[in-house]
Order: sequence, then C-alpha cells, then structure tokens
Amino acid sequence: METSLSSFKFNDETHQFFLDDKEIPSVTTIIKDFNLIKDGFYGEEFKWRGKFVHSACQYLDEDNLDWKTVEIPLIGYVKAYDKFRQSLTEKPLKIEQPLYSEIHKFAGIIDREYTWGVVEIKTGAYAKWHRLQTAAYSYLLNHDDQFPRYGLYLEADQSYKLKSFNVDDHCDLDVFLGLVKAYWWKNPRKIRAEEEE
Repeated sequence: METSLSSFKFNDETHQFFLDDKEIPSVTTIIKDFNLIKDGFYGEEFKWRGKFVHSACQYLDEDNLDWKTVEIPLIGYVKAYDKFRQSLTEKPLKIEQPLYSEIHKFAGIIDREYTWGVVEIKTGAYAKWHRLQTAAYSYLLNHDDQFPRYGLYLEADQSYKLKSFNVDDHCDLDVFLGLVKAYWWKNPRKIRAEEEE
C-alpha cells in the first residue's frame, strides 16, 4: 500500500471500497470483469458459505469463536482451518485486512499474511484466477511476485490443502496489473468523472 494522505474506506455491508469518497473496484471485481470467474462462483450459497467461514476463521484466530454459533453444514470447514492454524508456529501478521493501491486505484481484503507468505482461504475448488488474486494482495502488502502465495482449500470433511502459487513462472502480478489498466480503459467515464470533480 502506497503512503498517501488519501482517505480510504471500506463498507463491510455492501463490500464497497472508496478512495477520497470515490468508489474503486475490488480485486475480484476486476478479475470478474474479464470473465475469468465462472458465473456460478458468486451464487448465493457460495457467498453465504464463504462469508460465514471467513468470519468464523477470523474469530478463531482472535481466540473469540463460540463453536455453538457455527452452523452444522459449515463446521467441517472451520475445523479444517483450526487444524491448519494448529500446525503453525506463528500467528498471522494481518487478518482480513482491507488495503488499497492509490496508484492503480483498486482494493482488496487480504485473508492472512504471515512472515512466510500470503494465504487466501477458499471453501471451493482451485481456480486459476486465485493466482492473480493472491498476486494482487501480495502487491497491496508491498511484496513482489516472488513472495510466497498460497491458496488454503478447506473441505467439509475437516481436511485442507495448502497450494503454492509460486511453483510456475512469476508473471501473475504483471497479468493482474494489465487487467487493472484494461479495466480502467474499458470504463473511461469513471476516470473522467473523477477528473472533472
């Protein structure tokens, strides 16, 4: 995140980001704008599951989870995360942290940052765009694309898999920043409106 005097706000209810009172797109909004996210991914069931599990995992990391509040169909996912965190020797540096780029005008919420990498929590299957998402988050944390990035895939049967996104080439950040430029190129009125104000 670049140092600036800009005012950054995140509306948790609407999941909107604002920079100097002007809305800026999220990482997933940009990726979705180029049809890299399948239509069914943001269905109501997936949204509900993802939001609830993320929230429960945050409470768990903050030592404030009441297990009685976890709905039965989701207990396995949260227990999978609990197994993951118990396998670690350190606590996360950042938990569900909203960050933004003033230069590129986009924002996102980093699930977890550790000294050893950025981790994105998922309750669904791996998709290639997860690589771009974590590259964007790594950038917002002032890391380059060489910094380790992972997807943490939680399963209903209480198992999990930590998948590294740094095993191939390291062009994910370049690709994502290219999408950001193309996003604003596709939406010039938004830029013009900002310049005229």
